[in-house]
Amino acid sequence: RGAPGPFNSGGMGGGGFFRSPYGGDSAPSYQMGGGGHDRGGGGGGGPPARAVANKLFIGGLAPMTTSESMNAYFSQFGQADCVVMMDRNTGRSRGFGFVTYDTSDAVHLALGSGTNATGSQSEHILDGKVVSARICEDRDRGFGGGCGGGCRGG
Repeated sequence: RGAPGPFNSGGMGGGGFFRSPYGGDSAPSYQMGGGGHDRGGGGGGGPPARAVANKLFIGGLAPMTTSESMNAYFSQFGQADCVVMMDRNTGRSRGFGFVTYDTSDAVHLALGSGTNATGSQSEHILDGKVVSARICEDRDRGFGGGCGGGCRGG
């Protein structure tokens, strides 16, 4: 984590760098989002972010939250397709997921219905835990970004 290696040129705790494994010393470096928690909607540097149509990133999920319980909650704002991201090795929740709505009106309704709403993010209570909902942003190659690289395309 803290020792420089072929994929980073510094510790990742306060914002490190990603060095492409495909080039030599002249390979470009991309600034990764700082710290372990990306609450600001993206890190510095790297390709510019683009909003992904009708998709929300949901962070801070309880370990017991399932795609079904997410769908039961977020469907109150419109037709929703929810997914909880799972660790492929342990089968446990990674603590975040995505909601894709049929319309942008449903996205705006969901963001406006939570607490601490800013228009691009809000907080909701799901399975007894406060979760953060924010507009999902795509980065061209998934380096850093509002969805940890999980919002690519759709």
